[in-house]
Amino acid sequence: MFDLSWGTLWLMLLCIVISIMYRGYVTPFFEKSDRKRVDSIFFAAIAVRVIWYLIYFAFIVDSYPFMITDDYNYYFRAVVASASPSLGRNSYQIFLNYLYLFFGASSFNGRLVNFFASVLCVYPIAYIDRAINYQSGKFTATKMYCCFPFMITICSFEIKDILSMFFFTTSCMILMALQREKKNRIISFVFFCIMSELVRSGMGLLVLGVYGCTIFHQKLGGTSAHKGKKTFAYVCVITLILVMVVVLMSTEYYSDTMSLLGQYTAGRDKSISSGSLFDFLTIHNINEIWKVPLDLLFYIMLPNSSEHVGRFMLDFGVYFRWFDVPVTILGVYWMIRKCKKFGLYSLCVIVPYVYLACFQIITFREVIFIVPLIYIFAVNYLCPEDDQGSHTLTMVKLGSRKVNYRAAILIAMYCVWFAFVLLRV
Repeated sequence: MFDLSWGTLWLMLLCIVISIMYRGYVTPFFEKSDRKRVDSIFFAAIAVRVIWYLIYFAFIVDSYPFMITDDYNYYFRAVVASASPSLGRNSYQIFLNYLYLFFGASSFNGRLVNFFASVLCVYPIAYIDRAINYQSGKFTATKMYCCFPFMITICSFEIKDILSMFFFTTSCMILMALQREKKNRIISFVFFCIMSELVRSGMGLLVLGVYGCTIFHQKLGGTSAHKGKKTFAYVCVITLILVMVVVLMSTEYYSDTMSLLGQYTAGRDKSISSGSLFDFLTIHNINEIWKVPLDLLFYIMLPNSSEHVGRFMLDFGVYFRWFDVPVTILGVYWMIRKCKKFGLYSLCVIVPYVYLACFQIITFREVIFIVPLIYIFAVNYLCPEDDQGSHTLTMVKLGSRKVNYRAAILIAMYCVWFAFVLLRV
């Protein structure tokens, strides 16, 4: 299952070459003064993940070879799919089929790809971190991603969420670069959006849609445009969207999508016992939309899902997420409260998070790909600007009432999370 072969060696060399090419592509995004600091975080991310891989494969892998049901299914389907590698339930399964065909049917190969994707995420996260928390320049959120146990552990499993995180954060990075630097990166932007869409449906289209809205706003003349002109243009856009929705609803794609959604919700409801907490939080119809705030909080606190098959996440995940949960709660709160301040690109995080929290209530894993971006918003909350306009980490400078209040909120979140752990474990 974890056999190492010459194919694994060739795959490692290929991943190293791609990593070097990717680093060469993203380096110009950063100022010269920041490049060495981001590189140091990148190599630190490699070091801590190598240490985790050694620990995992030496002591844990026999007891927990899989994280959840999905990676278990991915592996065994890929092993038997060598005759027809193009057949698969999703694009990641097809990717894994071809990976096993060319480099050997070893689960280590898929995990190796996730290892490199995980460490390369440092660069887009650092760029977005620098753009939002620009006055700090300390890359605090990027260091969180590098060192938080949960983000380290999940890259050692064959799940598509790591690749989704890589392509999604990269497309968001290029989106921000297009807004801030006005450089021509359209081809690479479209490429990463397409890859993000292939791995996680809707996420590439979302980023493209946000970019389209940004271009549209600029063509209107920005905030200085005449009010009547803006109103007329927005009415035209809304009308166009409604027409597209009507056309889409008349196609086979819509009926197939609704059929799949119906199958999913039926399976989800079957795995939730009536009268349970999951059943209470599940939104069954539009009248239960009031549950959304509860879902947003509860979704973060889940270790992973309601599966009861002794998977890794149910036994260990709750502990590995000790650092994540309170910080993520604060990040979601601050992101939603300050979405106007963070611009249209905050929708790239808010929209998928709210959707997944409401419709995937039993599976936190679905939102892993945007958690690093939520760290960035949490840092913006925890590091308020001082009188000189620079950010200071809350837990270091406990001087003002505002800082004390935010530190108290963070401590309270840890207390709530600890109580939740005791109740579940």
